[in-house]
Amino acid sequence: MTPVSGLGDRALFLGGDVCLSVSARDLPSLSSNSVYFSTPFYLLQVRSVAAVDPGRWRRSEELAMERQIHDGKERIQPSVLPFTIADHLLTFCHPREWTKGLMFHEYHVLPESFKELRNKIRAKDSQLWLP
Repeated sequence: MTPVSGLGDRALFLGGDVCLSVSARDLPSLSSNSVYFSTPFYLLQVRSVAAVDPGRWRRSEELAMERQIHDGKERIQPSVLPFTIADHLLTFCHPREWTKGLMFHEYHVLPESFKELRNKIRAKDSQLWLP
């Protein structure tokens, strides 16, 4: 491993199984020299690698809070479209949601009250066959 002090024009997306680095030069909606990731409390966030205090990051944006569709139990608003490139890239880094056609920041946890969606997912999963 080699310590770095910056990512240049790159944006790094960290996921559960997949990580992705893209150039933000031609994608003005992405922040360069930044890391995009998710935590249970902040569903989609970006932090700048360049920090005022070396060794610490500062949260520069909380991107998905206004796009949260449920409160963990019940739907609080309909799905918010259009999705940004950051939404798509972070979802790609979470293959379970990506392969089901779900946006990660909306459906990283499916409430029990989403019975119809849960049934559709179970039906799709039951058709999957791995040798």
